[in-house]
Amino acid sequence: MRRDVLTGNYENCKKGNTLSISYDGGEGVDYKGDKLKVLSPTIELLYEYKNHIQQLSEEENMRRYMQAYYSETLRGLDPGEVLDSLPEHPILICRGDHPESYARHLAAFWFEIFLGIRTSEIKVNNKRETLTSMPRPTYLKEEFEKIIRENYPMGNYESIMAAYLYNKSLEVEKVYKLENN
Repeated sequence: MRRDVLTGNYENCKKGNTLSISYDGGEGVDYKGDKLKVLSPTIELLYEYKNHIQQLSEEENMRRYMQAYYSETLRGLDPGEVLDSLPEHPILICRGDHPESYARHLAAFWFEIFLGIRTSEIKVNNKRETLTSMPRPTYLKEEFEKIIRENYPMGNYESIMAAYLYNKSLEVEKVYKLENN
């Protein structure tokens, strides 16, 4: 089943099925809603990013952040299983003006790349109960896709989604053989 995943920040998304993916679960902004810690970057990862701001180019520092976020947070997860665990019309939120705001974009790109679903950055108008689409830093998606390709078992597939589906079929086949032996 195809589903949409929305993203936003604490300031712009005060209603809806919000799920904090900030390292602190939104405590720093007094967020009281649900949390999705499995997609949250660690505080160590954020400190590493902040500590290299003056030492590395922004491009190199961001690449290191994306590499670490994929390796430490997303690599061991199954995007299909994570998606299935989400409520209808989830809104992944984190801070908008700090480096951890990239986590929501990277998580959204992860779903897009592996599952082919649509994601949108949004702003919720609480008075009118309407959604406004916001720009997403799409330049990150290309770089993030390169990082995933370097770290995911692609087999002979060009598409990460095709490799993912093939790898999932191998898992199903393995379980089937175990159950029938």
